[in-house]
Amino acid sequence: MAYQNAPPAKTHYVLPQDDKEFNRLDLQHEMLKIGFNGLNVCNELVNSVLTNRMGEELQVLDLGSGSGSWAIEMARQYPYVKVHGLDLKPREHEETLPSNCDFEVWDINDGLDHHYRQFDFVHCRFTETGFKDHKRAMTEIERCLKPGGLLMFIIATIPVTEERNTPYMPYMSTQTDGSWLQRAIIAQRVGIRNMGSDPYTAAQEVDTGLWKHELIEPATCGAALFTFPVGPWATSSDPAEAERLRTLGELNKRNILIVHHHWRALFDHSKRSEKEWKILIENTERELHTDEHHLSIRVRALWGRRVNTESPPSPYHAPNDNKSSFTGFRLASFYDSEEEWLRLSEEYNSRLTPEMRALMTIPNYDPLE
Repeated sequence: MAYQNAPPAKTHYVLPQDDKEFNRLDLQHEMLKIGFNGLNVCNELVNSVLTNRMGEELQVLDLGSGSGSWAIEMARQYPYVKVHGLDLKPREHEETLPSNCDFEVWDINDGLDHHYRQFDFVHCRFTETGFKDHKRAMTEIERCLKPGGLLMFIIATIPVTEERNTPYMPYMSTQTDGSWLQRAIIAQRVGIRNMGSDPYTAAQEVDTGLWKHELIEPATCGAALFTFPVGPWATSSDPAEAERLRTLGELNKRNILIVHHHWRALFDHSKRSEKEWKILIENTERELHTDEHHLSIRVRALWGRRVNTESPPSPYHAPNDNKSSFTGFRLASFYDSEEEWLRLSEEYNSRLTPEMRALMTIPNYDPLE
């Protein structure tokens, strides 16, 4: 048996927790593996942290494990490592799980003190809308690391243009050539907040990275920006990269064609009408099938290792994909410098228009009737 029981969690999690959603999460997982060139953003760094050391028990924690795909694949890739998934409702797998993998029913908002200082690697992907207090949640997560342990935190934000750091214009009554998908994603932010989470605080925390977190060694910190195209429009002068981008775009489109139907609860909590929901669904579907807008989902990753005074962890320099010789769409950019990461975040935030900010924060702003 690979499941640990806990009292039912009281949650404000915003997406369904059923087989259809788990299957979508599996699809999203496959897309991310292509984008990351493996299970993790920095696969070499993870390999170095999880190097098999005789006599030492290595443990990995996957927070918000969802369908469990990442945790199960990690357990198979590192058979000498114990992988522990934690979620409000982990998927009940019919097949036999690897003996070094288990799952726990738990709400991160209830604290993680039973996991303090236990893990060599903590992985946290797309969980930000489940946090009531993002800053407190991050501190709790960091406390789960052993000295020298690695944290990898991944968050998705609103779509951007081909330039990669400019928010895409949403459809508005005064901007009818904007994107319906962008409108759907931005408008739901009011609903996320009304359901008890704070996407703005989460975004602000990611804007500054982990460099100044008390428990994290600054020299080990880094960050990455990924832009996952929606649809098969992105290309490259390198044939292999062009095919990779095409596959990513198709998978991302399939993922969004499913998940945008799951945003109904968020839409309702944003105080918008039934008529507008139907208009939004119809036009978002049409837009996705025609690929008329070249937008990308903006995914940001942060990493760093817990302070270890006895054996300080070595700095890690991520692959410098920022200066590729190939021309075309760029999927990933890596940053070792806090200053460069802050500058990137400041540029992005400065390009959010007043209309976008209003759509994010004001209930029923620019209603469609």
